[in-house]
Parts: sequence; C-alpha cells; structure tokens
Amino acid sequence: MSLKLDEPHAFQSKYSDIQVVATEFNEPQYGCTLWRFKVYVDNEVYNNKLLDYDNKFCGLVANLKEYNLESAEGRYVFIPYGILVLNTNSLELDKYEKQGGPNNDFISNIFVGENLVILEERSISIVDLVEKRITQKFYDFENRKFKKMWYGNKNVYFLYKDKFSKTIRTLIYNTETKIFTDE
Repeated sequence: MSLKLDEPHAFQSKYSDIQVVATEFNEPQYGCTLWRFKVYVDNEVYNNKLLDYDNKFCGLVANLKEYNLESAEGRYVFIPYGILVLNTNSLELDKYEKQGGPNNDFISNIFVGENLVILEERSISIVDLVEKRITQKFYDFENRKFKKMWYGNKNVYFLYKDKFSKTIRTLIYNTETKIFTDE
C-alpha cells in the first residue's frame, strides 16, 4: 500500500479492536523522517511507558508500504517504533533492542508461526515471540543491501545485492533449525 504523506493512515487488526494510526508524516531532524502515531485499544489511546507520543522522535518507520500489523491469528501486533510487540491478549508491550545505524531503512516484516521477522536494508531481526528473545544479523554498509523477503517451505528467503560482486543473491533462514545458509 502506497501511503499519501498528507493524510493519516489506520492499520486495523482483523481480530481485535486494536489500531495503529499513522497520524502525520514528519521530519523532526534534517534527514530523519517518520510517521507520528498512536496506538488505540477499544477506541482509546493505549498508553505505556514505551510509547512517548509527545517526544518528537516517537514515530513509526517512514516506509510503511510493506508493514504487516499482526500475526496470522492476531495474537501479536508489531509496532515499528524500534521493535515493539503488543500481545493482544494481555496487552503487554515488549521492547526488543536492535542493532541499527544509518543507511538501514525498514523494508518489510512478516510473522512466521510464533516469530516476527523484520528486514531492513542491512539487517535481519527475528523475534521469538514465545521465548521473548531476538536474533539479529547485521551487515556492513559496504557488504550487502537487502531488497525483499518471502516465506515458503519452512524457509524465509532474503534477496540481496552483494556489493562486491554486484550480483543478486539469496540468504535463507530455516524456521525449524533456526540456521542461516548461503552466506
């Protein structure tokens, strides 16, 4: 979904009365763009110490084109302000620390079973939503640039451009063995 920058956008859960609303596109600091947002539960603003709505840097990633709000059964909601995951049953909000840095923009996320997989230009984050732990792969800017990901046959495939050989390659993550191959 391509988002118009001059109007709000609501991401509504299919399973519960939870919404993430991108209210306004903003540039709080030169070169730093984000979507100001609010989370709503039962049509009321959801407040939590991890959500400082008044902070000018509190915002969703700028590119929400491939953002997927919730897991297949609706048990978890991903909030791309860093990595925040809301358990829709308990309304517990968990924050996962991630490696970051410049030139590492959000590309997409998917839920695979009880895992949240987040792809950025130079990193992959896999959050085990049951064990509440994160696994990350981070690549130097000069090494590779990810383009997209997809799921099939118990694997998550990550398409990237190898900056040394200038070839397009695929990194594979097996969701059963939790091993990356084709590195």
